[in-house]
Amino acid sequence: MVQERDLPAEARALVTLMVRGDEAAWNRFVAHYGSCVRDAIRARCSGQGASEDLEEIYSQVLTRLVERDYALLRNFRWDCSLEPYLSFVARSECHRYWRRRFRGP
Repeated sequence: MVQERDLPAEARALVTLMVRGDEAAWNRFVAHYGSCVRDAIRARCSGQGASEDLEEIYSQVLTRLVERDYALLRNFRWDCSLEPYLSFVARSECHRYWRRRFRGP
C-alpha cells in the first residue's frame, strides 16, 4: 500500500509518464484524479446548470490539462499536492464556462 508521504512522488511519476506520451498513464490519471475534478466542478457549480453542463466543463478541464503538451501539468511546481491544483484548474474552468455561456456568441 502507498503511504501518505509517497503520494506526491507517485503523482509526479505519473505526470512525468503522461508528458512523455504514455497513454496508459493518462488513463490512470483520469481514473485516479477524475473524481477530484468532478467534485470541484460540482462544488463550484451546484445549482447552476444541468448535468450536461457539468460534463462539458469536465471535458474542458481534461482538454486544458493536455493542451500545449500538458503545459498546466508540466509547469506545476509541486509545492502542494496535485489535488488542490486540479481543483483550482476545475474551478477556473467553471468560471470560464459560465462567463462564455452568459456572454453569448
